Amino acid sequence: MGFTTDNELSDVCHYFSEQDNDNLSTTLRTISNGDLIQIQTINQRELEARRGFALLRQTEANISDLKKEYMSALGKIQLIRETSNFELERRTRVKMMESGTMESLSPFISRVLLGSNPPPLISKHDNKPKEKSFFLAKVASGKIIAVRSLNFDIPAIYYKWVTENLKEHGLHNGYTISINHTVSFEIARVYYKLGFKHGDQVIGYYRMNWYPTSWNHGWILKNAHTFKASELIPVD
Repeated sequence: MGFTTDNELSDVCHYFSEQDNDNLSTTLRTISNGDLIQIQTINQRELEARRGFALLRQTEANISDLKKEYMSALGKIQLIRETSNFELERRTRVKMMESGTMESLSPFISRVLLGSNPPPLISKHDNKPKEKSFFLAKVASGKIIAVRSLNFDIPAIYYKWVTENLKEHGLHNGYTISINHTVSFEIARVYYKLGFKHGDQVIGYYRMNWYPTSWNHGWILKNAHTFKASELIPVD
């Protein structure tokens, strides 16, 4: 664009690519001083092209900014829509509990969320009942497993409110606004009363051992597997 039709560099640079260095080098060493000086001048066509390119770059930047703005706005709208639907479902579950028309729960989940605390379990170590924080359930094979936690889906917008409720029940230190989604049965009951829905996947343990030593006093659960809570049969 900056070359005149009678400049020897015109044809070379028009087809120039990174693989054409030798061709350009040869041309530069053989053309006249006049052509080398002439190529330094920006003519009107090149100036217009540079202005147009600058305008395109600015337009591209503006479009990019608009894209980010629209994506952010649409993302917020979608988040509000999804959490609004979540809130409607949560309120419905709370109203059902208040009216006594509870949602249908599987036998194991019903035992965990609505029943009494898990009873003691006799230790093979000394044949004496020991307090425990897990429930026993029977799987399809007939074996007994221990389940000590449930999973809940709780959006981040509820964290502060849930934290305050847990603190009222003495189940949160109150220093941080964060919650766990896989929780003990004490916390699971609070979540459930607030209208949050539990997940169906639970971790069950086939081995339950009591360790009476001073540095490791309590039940140790081992040999973990994933189960569907809806398929478990409560034992205790």
